[in-house]
Amino acid sequence: MAKRLEREIPTVLGDPAITFDHAKRMIEAIDQHSAEVERLMDALETAGVTDDVIDAAERMEERWNALRGSIQERLIDIQRRRDAHDDKIH
Repeated sequence: MAKRLEREIPTVLGDPAITFDHAKRMIEAIDQHSAEVERLMDALETAGVTDDVIDAAERMEERWNALRGSIQERLIDIQRRRDAHDDKIH
């Protein structure tokens, strides 16, 4: 799922019609997945799985974090444009 989203999110984020609320909901979904990965990693470590399994889970966590960072950048950009627009009106 993370790999698919890595391909799709840049297209979504590049759409000028994306709103602050859309991006915020995307971050919330990413945060949920990140929390699930953290719980998975805790369970894997408790179960004593091999290091390669832990490494794979860590890579998955890194992907979710990178996706969150991309969305966060877009949120900041949307907010800046919103603020600039509001400044022009006032």
